[in-house]
Amino acid sequence: MKRKKVVVLLSSGIDSPVSSYKMIKAGYSVVLVHFHNLTPSSEHVKQNIIDLRDQLKKYQKKIKLYMVPFGGLQRELIKTVPGQKRMIVYRRFMFRIAEMIAKKEKAIGLTTGDSLAQVASQTLDNLHVVYAVTDLDVFHPLIGKDKKEITEVAIKIGTYDISIRPGDDCCSFLLSEYPETHAILKDIEEIESKTDSDKLVKSAFSEAEAI
Repeated sequence: MKRKKVVVLLSSGIDSPVSSYKMIKAGYSVVLVHFHNLTPSSEHVKQNIIDLRDQLKKYQKKIKLYMVPFGGLQRELIKTVPGQKRMIVYRRFMFRIAEMIAKKEKAIGLTTGDSLAQVASQTLDNLHVVYAVTDLDVFHPLIGKDKKEITEVAIKIGTYDISIRPGDDCCSFLLSEYPETHAILKDIEEIESKTDSDKLVKSAFSEAEAI
């Protein structure tokens, strides 16, 4: 029987590769999507992502990886989005782009490495606001896990040593020291209404590189 596909939003950190593994073990076929910007270490991060994909291929023989340029989109967003709310808006735009890739790949949903309240962007309120941007199902197999549990799996599957290599995450781009932890959907939607969301999303999607 053919496996159903899910699109995984893959960072170079510890959590999302473990989420990818969990979905593979649960019987799904994963397609990986990574968002990157141009920083001094971006080439290193890109190699880390490819290495993570190759490590996950031990559990799924063929894995398509999309590399999505995100820096230009972020530079547009910082013109209108307050620093404390940028992480939430960044993630909503990532979900919009990932949804387009999911439809192209005929995937049934999106998957994240979200673990509840592990970082500021992953409170219940913030996750509700982020997930509201897509009509697809969002799977989060690590939602109730703590860092120790996730790290143990990462070590077991061989992704941990890759994930702890140094490199800049695009999500840290020009954020506030005190990010929003209790976002309100209508407030975020009002901020986003000041941007040309469709144009930004379509542009990033068109520039995505499938590996």
